Amino acid sequence: MRTPSDSTSFTTTCASIIGTTGVEPKYAQDRLGHVDISVTLNTYTHVLPDKWAEVAKKIEEAIV
Repeated sequence: MRTPSDSTSFTTTCASIIGTTGVEPKYAQDRLGHVDISVTLNTYTHVLPDKWAEVAKKIEEAIV
């Protein structure tokens, strides 16, 4: 029988994998079963700090 922590760990791992593959947040929201996109974004974007450097690079490339 799974404990709540097992379920939470699995969900966090799934969210991290989804985030690192570049999946749009709306699809991650659906896969994770969140009714509101803000739950997905507020809960899981902190686990992907390396993505901010990628975002900054894309913005720079777009304006240069």
